[in-house]
Amino acid sequence: MNQDDRADALLAQLKHEQPGKLTVFLGAAPGVGKTYAMLNAALQKQAEGIGVVTGIVETHGREDTARLARQLPLHPLRVEDYQGIHLQELDLDGLLQRRPPLVLIDELAHSNVGSGRHRKRFQDVEELLAAGIDVYTTVNIQHIASLNDTVAGITGVRVRETVPDRLLEQASEIILVDLPPRELIGRLRAGKVYLPEQARAAIEAFFSLPNLTALRELSLRTVAAHVDTEFKQNLQAQGLRSEQEVQPRLMVCIDADTDAERLIRFGKQRAELRQMPWLVVHVDRGRSLDEQSQQRLRQSFLLAEELDAQCLRLQGRDVAAELMACAERQHVSDILLGRHRPRRGWRKLVPYTSRRLLKHGQQFTLTFLAGAEQPHPSRPWRLRGRVSEYVQASVIMLLAFSTAIAIDHVLGITNILMVLLVGVLVASLRTSVGPALFSALLGFIGFNFFFTEPRYTLMMFHREDILTVSFFLILSSVIGSLTVRLREQIQAQRYAQATTDTLFSLSRQLMTAADEKSILQCGRRFISEWLNGPVVVVRGRSEEQLQLLGDADNPLLEEREWATARWSWQRGLPAGAGTDTLNSSHWCWMPLVSERGVLALLGIQSPPWQPERKSQLAALIRQLVLALERARLNEDLESARIQGETEQLKSALLSSVSHDLRTPLASMIGAVSSLIHYEDRLSPDDRHSLLETTLQEAERLNRYIQNLLDMTRLGYGRMKLERDWVSLDDIIASALQRLHSVLSHCRVRLQLSRDVPLLYVHAALIEQAIINILENAARFSPDHGEILISAAMQHTELVLQISDQGPGISAEDRERVFDMFYSVQKGDRQGGGTGLGLAICQGMVGAHGGKVVALPGPDQRGTTMSIHLPLENQPPLPEDDD
Repeated sequence: MNQDDRADALLAQLKHEQPGKLTVFLGAAPGVGKTYAMLNAALQKQAEGIGVVTGIVETHGREDTARLARQLPLHPLRVEDYQGIHLQELDLDGLLQRRPPLVLIDELAHSNVGSGRHRKRFQDVEELLAAGIDVYTTVNIQHIASLNDTVAGITGVRVRETVPDRLLEQASEIILVDLPPRELIGRLRAGKVYLPEQARAAIEAFFSLPNLTALRELSLRTVAAHVDTEFKQNLQAQGLRSEQEVQPRLMVCIDADTDAERLIRFGKQRAELRQMPWLVVHVDRGRSLDEQSQQRLRQSFLLAEELDAQCLRLQGRDVAAELMACAERQHVSDILLGRHRPRRGWRKLVPYTSRRLLKHGQQFTLTFLAGAEQPHPSRPWRLRGRVSEYVQASVIMLLAFSTAIAIDHVLGITNILMVLLVGVLVASLRTSVGPALFSALLGFIGFNFFFTEPRYTLMMFHREDILTVSFFLILSSVIGSLTVRLREQIQAQRYAQATTDTLFSLSRQLMTAADEKSILQCGRRFISEWLNGPVVVVRGRSEEQLQLLGDADNPLLEEREWATARWSWQRGLPAGAGTDTLNSSHWCWMPLVSERGVLALLGIQSPPWQPERKSQLAALIRQLVLALERARLNEDLESARIQGETEQLKSALLSSVSHDLRTPLASMIGAVSSLIHYEDRLSPDDRHSLLETTLQEAERLNRYIQNLLDMTRLGYGRMKLERDWVSLDDIIASALQRLHSVLSHCRVRLQLSRDVPLLYVHAALIEQAIINILENAARFSPDHGEILISAAMQHTELVLQISDQGPGISAEDRERVFDMFYSVQKGDRQGGGTGLGLAICQGMVGAHGGKVVALPGPDQRGTTMSIHLPLENQPPLPEDDD
């Protein structure tokens, strides 16, 4: 293992081993349950005997979160006066003095107010960590500083309060609190995150389905990147290699020769046979390649990418060292190479790459493909380079000789040599290896001809001149070769950097796109700007239904272009300008192909003809295909989830109808049958009892059907509110009258405050909500049990509570009782029901901007259903005329 890499990994690990450990509960958006999850985790730590203190927790009025918070000790908060308002802030100094083992601090991105030591809450957290105190905290993905622009691009809202990325890097654990976007929207509509009026505005703005989906994916990527980085650092820090990997990996090493594609295909077969991931690697030693070799190398990488290989281009002079370092970084177990070709001349003195791998790579399984490389046929040695480059080198050396002759009588021979060396250097910077060596030879001959005795001949009288000229030739040749090689390496690095920057820029823009249409529009705009030419996107269900993606600046296409596009779509191959198919077209059509087939067509009016630009365009298209595949996968997962929920809902509905609706029908049929068959034998009281039973069961059946209809209207948003000013006493009286027979075995006690004003509500809906709760209370109450109905004012809302003396509802079931078709089956009375009553109640009250909460009953006996209704300003009552 590379010692520098291991040292970096150990340093990164030391950052995590700070005095205090940070655990971050990360969410994609508000309302996913970060605070609730943090409190649950803290309660588990408390159960394990670890001292936990709540530094500051924001419940936002959510009863379930507040209930958990009350089970933990709260450190007193610091009260600050901000613009005449008393605000509570974290007491940092008190916590440092108290030094609890674990402290809970909600909303990491919060900005402090008042006279606190730090402007930001995350600075308080850093100070607590430095003091050796463990911290649990929460943050949303939109508050991460490096993702601020990305989130702004997704949502159109720029978050002002951000947290530095170093907090996530220092975290010992990041826990993702995930909630599907549709479920979060459902919580919003149910009033569990914001008030319904605020929720509707939030759904239309920040909390739209595409925004939540993109933010959720961003959160998943962030956590996955953190886990992957931590895993690799742990492996490197502990000196572990591929033995710790779940799967072995194959690395195929290729060169710019004719058998590279053969190696790649063999590697693909080997990887499939052993079911392991694989990568293709080429080491660029900085040597210039002819156009044919470059084309072969590009084709080899294109083939590797088509075969789902990871492609890497390395830079370095030592091929064996670069390959082994890459194999260790990528956790490679198997290396595949072609057989080396015999060397000629002085190269025989240099060890083969394969021999060095065999000597130093014992930890890898090396495979050499027999016959993969054949010896090159012998050919005469020649200098490479264009004629124009030789002419340019000649002109540069002519200028150098002119300068040297001009200063010959002023300066010494050493300065003349420096002038000629500068000429060789300039020629090397502007040409290739051949012209550079040619310029060195010209300098050697010219120096001998013009500046050695006897002058203007190729003879030399002095022995020291022979040594000087010889050293000049050697030195100028080496300088020229090294300069050309360095220039080529710099050009290769610039090209690689430009390609990387282009791909990174596109990937950042695609990250903000949530669906296929936005991905295609983003890719079209980016490639159009990159090529500085018009680009269009075509898609459809078949080649006969193709249409342009609806942008206003799309050009008009001729029928010939549409015919070319249809061909490209049908075959899944490039067509049009710059290709071998239908090249009379003015547009080049590039299909975006995945395993699902052709996803879309990219039309380019001015396609890049240079091989490098073509290679970059192919990489951009692959990036676009990956983004489209990701979007389609998200859609498939969402469809599968919706289908699963639909099937579950159907099953629950059928079960409810078959059981709960059949019961009153059976009672009615039995009573009517008795009246028909035994009418003359029944006493008037018995007949009256049977008729009363039939009426009760019919009313019960009517309520079940009404609940189903109400649930349907709520689900489709078709329930309209017809508000009016009504008295709460009238609503309760009407509900009790309708449930007279149901409540016959219970005692109902009213405890209504005298200051309850008139309610501006839809009276029938509120009455139905109260009926559903009273019916549940009666079903689970014991005989002669008491049902208490109380109402009182609390700030700007009315709180109506209905308490029974039944078996009660467990803490874990209090939230689920408002789900459709969910019924608590505990206690002595396992009352039946459709499981819709409380769900409908929550929907009806929620439509008024209120909420329903399940609480423990008085003295922890039974259950209390608490209805919260916001109050409207009551209009003035008309004065009575005396």
